[in-house]
Amino acid sequence: MSEPSRRPGQGSLCPPVASVADCLQLPALREGEVLSGHEGLGASVRWVSTAALTRGCAPGEFRLLARLLGGEAVHAAADGGAAALAAPLVSAEAVAAGGALGLPVIGLTPGVDLDEMAVTLLDFVIGSLDGALTRLGEVTARLAATASDDLRLETVADTLAAATGTAVLIEDAEFRMLCFAGEAAIDDNRQETIRAGGTPPGFRASVEMRELYAEMARTGLPVRIRPDPTIGVMLPRLVAPVVAAGELLGYCNVILPDDDLGQQVTAVALEQAAHLFALALVHQRARDLGGRMARVGLLVDLLDGRLPAELLRARADQVGVDLGGGHTVALFDGPAEQRPEAWLRHAQALLSARSTELVDVVAGTVVALLGGADRPRALRWLTDLRTASGGGTAVLGRGTDAGGVSAAYREARRTLDLVTRSGPGRGAVVDVEDLGLLGVLIEASTDGSIDRFWRHRLAPLRDYDAREGTDLCGSVATFLEEGGLRRAARRLGVHANSLAYRLKRAEEIGGFSLSSPDARLELQMALRCRRLLGP
Repeated sequence: MSEPSRRPGQGSLCPPVASVADCLQLPALREGEVLSGHEGLGASVRWVSTAALTRGCAPGEFRLLARLLGGEAVHAAADGGAAALAAPLVSAEAVAAGGALGLPVIGLTPGVDLDEMAVTLLDFVIGSLDGALTRLGEVTARLAATASDDLRLETVADTLAAATGTAVLIEDAEFRMLCFAGEAAIDDNRQETIRAGGTPPGFRASVEMRELYAEMARTGLPVRIRPDPTIGVMLPRLVAPVVAAGELLGYCNVILPDDDLGQQVTAVALEQAAHLFALALVHQRARDLGGRMARVGLLVDLLDGRLPAELLRARADQVGVDLGGGHTVALFDGPAEQRPEAWLRHAQALLSARSTELVDVVAGTVVALLGGADRPRALRWLTDLRTASGGGTAVLGRGTDAGGVSAAYREARRTLDLVTRSGPGRGAVVDVEDLGLLGVLIEASTDGSIDRFWRHRLAPLRDYDAREGTDLCGSVATFLEEGGLRRAARRLGVHANSLAYRLKRAEEIGGFSLSSPDARLELQMALRCRRLLGP
């Protein structure tokens, strides 16, 4: 990958001016030859002078000399911040020093009038500065007007893109795309970023890109990325961190225009816009926090069940939630190595098209109050949430009206606690309406006795299966579910005599008789508990 580089003058709001390369396009310098230091041709020129020596060069100075005869002279100019050195007579040592320092050393035509050339160059630099300041002032005015009228990410991005003629993309600190704007040409990498909803992990995984983003986080300054066809970056871009109160909130990424002046104006405008993006994000965070607090307060009050119905409806109206019709409580407890806020982000993303649902973290668990009576849809949402989070335990409560939410939540919470104590789930979401008699027992048991019951009842068979590599538990379960030996054998794909032998062994090892109605009921309950609640 091409190495990212910092633009000259980056990190300050110095007005953009002509570069050394721009100066070399003037008729007075067109016959000159760049002898070394080509990588410094993009440096800004802020002053032009003639002198006999290189000492005393100012930052950004283009110095014209009668002769440049030693490497020490070039080093002295570089120490002073010179942008370029030019002379009719240049020694090999001076050329070598310019190449080593990246300072352009230019050979001029013999007999050239250095004073006249200096006047021409200085007029050009001042004129360039005037034009750049005018254009930059226009961009600044448009950004300021946007900040005053409508301080949102989208409007600031639109203004920056329109004022600079660039393609703008804003991401948060985790590289999720927040918005993009601009009609300028984009390359394959930008197209992929937009399709993926943020910078692809493969792009930012290289050592160079990790260092680039680490540098931005450390310094708070923009960084330029050069084209690199191997990763689809065909156009140069400038990336600026969006920072507020020392916190990295995100990144602003612009594809630079072709002309040098446009790039310089864009660089300064981007630094100004980055501050506006930070303000917009902080304001948006405050709005979101206020809205979230109101919604989570309503959710907690519904789960608690003690607030009068009239007050609940009034609060629901304030946050745009319809408490009429049916509701279903859903609970999700994700992987232990993740924070609940991470589960919540997945949950909210999956509910993005259903804005009336209440969802937040309550007592360390994601709790959602889903509107409507579409249980298959709710089950799919919980299943998708488990997949997005990489595992976890999910429980779908009973359907109810607003008045019954509290009781439905308590039942779903007890079920979740029991499933969690029983160990890792098997991948299926537990629906309390499918528990039947087991659900009644769970409702009546809050001390873990259900968990202890099924584990104790099946312990001999589970231990034998684990030790011998058999599945006597599965054979007994199939026999009880099918209600007959031959049907169970067909389902298992074995001969009836083979199944009969397995069941006999299960009776001997488990200490029960399948001919006993009480034993069959106990085993059915224990096996159902095992299927729904345990590994």
